[in-house]
Amino acid sequence: MEARGWPDDWDERKTVFSPMKINYLTLGNGTPHLHTHVVPRYADDPAAGGPIAWDEMFGAPIPDVELARHAAALRDALESHA
Repeated sequence: MEARGWPDDWDERKTVFSPMKINYLTLGNGTPHLHTHVVPRYADDPAAGGPIAWDEMFGAPIPDVELARHAAALRDALESHA
């Protein structure tokens, strides 16, 4: 599979998660590094169409089984578009 940058695989993330849009928060203030949060936005999120409060981005922890299912779905989508 060819390496791709994070904006390039929008179609795969959209296919797996079906958001109305995706926000990217890129930070690196304290230590020189690139730290990015990828936040899918949905029509029913707490601030649909507007800025979302920092605390609202992080809900309850996602169970490991569900994280593994998401990772497998993303991997499959990326490999099928390679």
